[in-house]
Amino acid sequence: MKNKSINSSKAVEILRKMDEKEWSSFVKWLASPWCNSTKKLVELLAALKKFHPNFNNSKLTREKLFQKIYPGKRFSSGVMDNLMSELNGAAERFLCFHTFAQSESTKNFLLATALQGKELENRFLKVSTATTKDLESKKIKNWEEENLLLQLRRQLYHHPNQVWRMNPESTLLPEMDQSLDITYLLQKATNINEKIFRMRILRDTHFDVKKDIQNWLQLAEGINLPAINLYRKRFHYTDEKLLHQYFYLKEDFISDFEKLTKLDQQIHLLSLINDSTHLRRKGLIDLSDTLPLFKLGLSSGILIEKNRLDPLLFVMIVSASNLKRDFEFTRHFATTYSKYLPIEARGDGKYYADAHTANREKKLNQCLEILNETEFSYSYFRFSTKILMLQNYFDLLLDDDSYLTTFNSHSESIEKWLRREKIRSVANKEPFINFVKKCRSLMRLYFEPDFDETAVKAVLDGKMNIQPINWLFEKRDEIINRRKKGKPLVAK
Repeated sequence: MKNKSINSSKAVEILRKMDEKEWSSFVKWLASPWCNSTKKLVELLAALKKFHPNFNNSKLTREKLFQKIYPGKRFSSGVMDNLMSELNGAAERFLCFHTFAQSESTKNFLLATALQGKELENRFLKVSTATTKDLESKKIKNWEEENLLLQLRRQLYHHPNQVWRMNPESTLLPEMDQSLDITYLLQKATNINEKIFRMRILRDTHFDVKKDIQNWLQLAEGINLPAINLYRKRFHYTDEKLLHQYFYLKEDFISDFEKLTKLDQQIHLLSLINDSTHLRRKGLIDLSDTLPLFKLGLSSGILIEKNRLDPLLFVMIVSASNLKRDFEFTRHFATTYSKYLPIEARGDGKYYADAHTANREKKLNQCLEILNETEFSYSYFRFSTKILMLQNYFDLLLDDDSYLTTFNSHSESIEKWLRREKIRSVANKEPFINFVKKCRSLMRLYFEPDFDETAVKAVLDGKMNIQPINWLFEKRDEIINRRKKGKPLVAK
């Protein structure tokens, strides 16, 4: 095992995910004799510090670490294996401790339970009643806190001293009922919401969601909490009133945002974004309608999960902002948030945003220049720029028919590329292949000598699986308006 790197060990796997503050806490925690079986663990952690966070240095080998900890001694693979295994165990225990330490209420509940187990009744009652009052005073409680309240009230109600149980004015029993109902309703609502998502996106149809919703609504009757109220409105969605209910729910969500827990903020925000995608595919709204949700998700940090921004989301936000013609925000967003993209995608993201903005500002040659001069390497941006290039050639061709050959050539090549591309599924590629075909159909009709407005409108009639569909609606209307004013322009 000479010169073998240990950067793939279980211990390093955990250490790699620690930030500087967590590392510092782990060092202090590990220094306690109660937390380690040998002082050599402290030395090992100190030796590993200079390789944090990447641990991909060629000098990071078992042999060199061993010599650092046991200077002058002959290397022993078994000793090193045991030491790394113990460090992994210590790191796992630290994660448990660190997570536990984040919640004062959980610590106090466990302390109260321990005090009661030792029959230290006065101290148990003091901690338990104080923690209960503290939780009750919180205006916003998540389901875990409701569950803690349930457990604390249960401990008090079933205490050997019968004062709470036998007091005719005691409210503990109905309060336990309420905590139990709220805990169940919040957890069940997230499950129902996920089932709806799976049915809509994954076509997973083996759930009886109607029955789940009926039972949930019956239990939720009379409970007035912002999170519950939002789920109640969501579960009343109908196909006939989908658009109206979406805007109604979006308005209420933005209004009640600060009254929700972080988890409920995330669930309802992402659910509304998914709703908007569903509505866009039906041609009922365009992407710009989602911009307020994107801005809220960015300012609250919800869309920056673990300091990472999904490239798909990045493209959607750029598109939504530019559709709204909020170019100042687009530039701010691209500059500020491209650093959260995967490292290998950051340059692509910034150049894509610049090209898309130039296109929407009608700086078509500038857009073309950026796309032609940039080698996009990240798969999603390579895909998105091909679509953007087609849109840009479409716009250029509307004013100058000398681009006709280029447009046709590019549309054919992108369709062939999409069909060959292996990263995406056939179902995922189909809306974009359909988009390319519709672009060609609209442009062909635009140049017809005997312009037929009915035929142009028919291109986007009926049930369609097309992305980006709203751009096509915009161009369809532009083509009709242009032809009403006269024939297409000839080559410049």
